[in-house]
Amino acid sequence: MCGFVWTQRELTLLANALRSMEHNSYTFGNQIHSDLDLALTTIVHNLIANSCFSDNEVVFLEKLGVPVGAERKEDWPLELPQRILSILGQILFLRCKKNSAKYKSVDEDTVITTIWQRLLFTLSSKSLDVVAPRGTTDINVEHLQLLLLLFHSLSLMQKKVVFVNAISTIVSTADKFMKQAQLANLFFNSLHFSRLCLIFDYMIRYFYDPPPGLIDDVRNNIFRFSKTTTFDSKDSKTVSRISSKTFLACTEFDEENKRKVPTAYQ
Repeated sequence: MCGFVWTQRELTLLANALRSMEHNSYTFGNQIHSDLDLALTTIVHNLIANSCFSDNEVVFLEKLGVPVGAERKEDWPLELPQRILSILGQILFLRCKKNSAKYKSVDEDTVITTIWQRLLFTLSSKSLDVVAPRGTTDINVEHLQLLLLLFHSLSLMQKKVVFVNAISTIVSTADKFMKQAQLANLFFNSLHFSRLCLIFDYMIRYFYDPPPGLIDDVRNNIFRFSKTTTFDSKDSKTVSRISSKTFLACTEFDEENKRKVPTAYQ
C-alpha cells in the first residue's frame, strides 16, 4: 500500500500530462517524447498496481475525463483514447480483484452498471439528436471491448439489469426515432442506434460468458503498450509504428453506409 497522499493539484497536473501526451503523441515525434511517453505510462501503471490512488481513484478518473460513480448521471464519453481506457480498466479491474477475495463490493457492481446506463443513454440521445455533430462521435472499438469485459465482471443480477436496460432503451429510442420529424443527420443518428442494436445482439449471444477472443482483444488493444515512435535524424521525419487493433468485425452496416454516404468516412 502506498502511503503518499495526493493533493488535488498533483492529480490535476498528472492528468493534464497524460492527456497532453495523448493529444501530442503524433506532433512532437522525437525520441525524447517517445521515452517520456513510455516512462509516464510505466509510472502510472506502477502507481495503480501499488494502490497509490486508492483514496483518489474517482477524482483521478474525473480529471482524465471519465467521471465514474453511482451518483453520476451525465453523458458517457464515446471516444476515449487507449491510454485513458488502460487507466480506467486497470483501476476498475484491480478493485474487482481486491473485492473478489471475500465478497464482491456492491458499490463496484453499481459503478459498472451506472457506466453502462450512461453509455446506453448517450447512444440513445445521439440517435435522436436534432443538432448536427461537428465531427464523428462513434464509440471506438477498444472502448466498447473494455465495457463488454466489465459487463462480464458483473454479478448475474446486475448483468440482467444492464440487459433489461438495453432492451428498454432500444424500444423507447426506436419508437421516438420513427415519430420524430426532424433529425440532425440520418447517417449519424442511425449509426448510434445501430450501436445499441449491436450491443443487444452481443448480449443475446454472450450473456453468460465472453467470446474466446474478447480478453485477447482487450489485452492487445488497451493493456499492451503497443505504440512506439522513433526519430530518423537523417531526414528529420518521425516514424510511428502502431500495432493493428484486433476485433470481431461486423462489416455489413459500415459497408452499406460507405456506399451510400462515402463522405462520412473521409
